[in-house]
Amino acid sequence: MDKITFRNTKEFIASLKDGKYAIYSIKQNKFITDYMFDKISYIPSGNYFVVKQNDDIYLVDNNGKRKDFPKLNPNNCFLAEVLCHYRFREGLHAISNGEKVGVITQTGKLVVPYMYKVIRQYSEGLFSVTTFDNQEGYIDKDNNVIIPFGEYTSCSCFKDGKALVNSKEQGKVY
Repeated sequence: MDKITFRNTKEFIASLKDGKYAIYSIKQNKFITDYMFDKISYIPSGNYFVVKQNDDIYLVDNNGKRKDFPKLNPNNCFLAEVLCHYRFREGLHAISNGEKVGVITQTGKLVVPYMYKVIRQYSEGLFSVTTFDNQEGYIDKDNNVIIPFGEYTSCSCFKDGKALVNSKEQGKVY
């Protein structure tokens, strides 16, 4: 049995046996799952693990209970690689189904449907998004358009009430 410690947590260990992973809780002093996962990654900002079992990808909470993602494409890259790249912000995270991007909560609830080409990190109540016809704009967590599409050729995330944008008409960066 090989033990692999997760970064960003001292509470859990991934244990590898016969090519399958299990999750061991140091705090609970027991395994919270069986040896059944092909891949596993801990998401500290969501207090979840993203696991792959055969062609199935799903969340496992800190008690070992399964939490399903909505409409995931198992042929997509291993989800943890995507989720670890961007952390949950204010309980929200952009996620791809392999073709389009939407937004989920930390519990896996889909709150913005899979309909965008790109959704950038959530900041100051807004997502900067790109449509499939390369229109840039901003939406809120309920998918309401806050800053209309088509005015900018590029939009960044907000910081301290400001965002870097490139104006379509004037060709200026603000």
